[in-house]
Amino acid sequence: MIYLLGFKNTADYKNTTPVKMAEDFNLTLINGLKDIKLTYEDILIRYGITYFPEKDYECKRVINHADAVKLAIDKKIGMKILMKNNIPVPKVYFDKAEIKYKDLPVLKRMANHSKGRDIEVVKKLKDMPNGDFYVKYIRLPSVEYRVLVFRDEVLRIQLKNKKNERTNGYVIRNAEHGYSFLNDFEHDIRLEKVLCNLAILAVKAFGLDFGAVDIIADANKPYVLEVNSAPRLNNSGRQLFMIALYNAIGHIYDINMFSALKINRELDLPIKYVVRKKAEEEKVWVA
Repeated sequence: MIYLLGFKNTADYKNTTPVKMAEDFNLTLINGLKDIKLTYEDILIRYGITYFPEKDYECKRVINHADAVKLAIDKKIGMKILMKNNIPVPKVYFDKAEIKYKDLPVLKRMANHSKGRDIEVVKKLKDMPNGDFYVKYIRLPSVEYRVLVFRDEVLRIQLKNKKNERTNGYVIRNAEHGYSFLNDFEHDIRLEKVLCNLAILAVKAFGLDFGAVDIIADANKPYVLEVNSAPRLNNSGRQLFMIALYNAIGHIYDINMFSALKINRELDLPIKYVVRKKAEEEKVWVA
């Protein structure tokens, strides 16, 4: 049996990714593990949940172990993990006393947050609020991506987009500020390769099987912002995830089940991420 462990205490519970995925693919959705008796034939998927980590050793396979999810949830620890693994991140300050006038603006961050609600742009030293850590703001024009990874494979690259994004001032790219994800967009081919490599390295650094990696790129280079262990996925995202899961566990499936995906009929495989690519430019993107 495949158990999918997801959050229950949310106002929009019925529309969360674990609920939708369980409905679409007949998975056993659970909200806790206290009374669940796992067997060595069962598979457990932790979708951002760390409860009862000892249960990870009672089943055949775990997709995202509790210990790895715990690291990803704590964004302060997560930033240290990325830095330790030489993955490029924006300049980070763990003590606000380190921040000088020339470093402004910065983003105040908390170790634990949901949907980026902790993020605050700080433009003046005298207004510096207390935070768990602070990150150098990557100025516009910059572009932010979300890269969905399962094991050593990139399933999808999305662009965080807002129809009327300001070209000056400061923005926080999340749903509360009117941003959504584009699957179809133009970008530099070389940048795509760097995004894929960075995202895979970031997920591996946490010991995760899957994760959605937020990466921002300016004119100089891309920077990893964080790794999400419970990303919100739309219909096509859920289908891509399940194909990767089925492949990982050796599950036989009919490719025609995945109606939201464009299929390469010659190879009978899904087109993983659909983007219109610009002609290669002279600019060389480096990690």
